[in-house]
Amino acid sequence: MIAGAIVYILFRVPVIFTMPFQNIADQLPLISLPDNTLTYALRFIIPDVLWCVALLIYASVLQSCILRYIALAMPVGMELGQYFGFIPGTFDIADLTAYLLITFIFILKWKNSKSISLQFSAV
Repeated sequence: MIAGAIVYILFRVPVIFTMPFQNIADQLPLISLPDNTLTYALRFIIPDVLWCVALLIYASVLQSCILRYIALAMPVGMELGQYFGFIPGTFDIADLTAYLLITFIFILKWKNSKSISLQFSAV
């Protein structure tokens, strides 16, 4: 999450997340980058992907299945909430695609690690 926050502070214009740092918010972005696909991904997709990964790692250690499912649904739900206007922000299909892909990979890896640990415990 810290890496994603650093991207916001270095490369993005002020957003709700950076408002508590009002003294530097007027100076954002601290580093200007040219507009191309790679810098778009760095500024807008990678911070969201890092946030999603951090949330999913946290979800993997939750004992409550209900809380785990809420955490799994949160990134996609928040993006859809932006699309329908329930949550302030800008809907981005790239973010939604990244969240779905990361969540799918996470679920596959989590299920695989669970089945491996069950196999070892049965031996």
